[in-house]
Amino acid sequence: MTTPARRPQWTTRPARTRGREKYLGAVVGEDWYPNVNENLVCAFITSLGDGSWRVAAWGDDDFGLEKDGLTEAEALVLFDSMPDPLSQAWCEQRGFRQG
Repeated sequence: MTTPARRPQWTTRPARTRGREKYLGAVVGEDWYPNVNENLVCAFITSLGDGSWRVAAWGDDDFGLEKDGLTEAEALVLFDSMPDPLSQAWCEQRGFRQG
């Protein structure tokens, strides 16, 4: 999969992602309000500054699902296991909450 031509408008990139960002297809029929470039979501990990980490997936505006309170190792494993295409149900089954 290629990276879309533009980044989501909601951010340029969280400051502490260490470059851990990827674009995943959105499951057909799911709306991430809106999707990035019609059919993508942006997934990333970021440090929360208190020693814990967040894994998140966001559409192009104001809808995203996040999971906080992970160790860096847990965040990397979860981030690397995110399927392509990504579904909201997959995220919710793993404890993600609306951001």
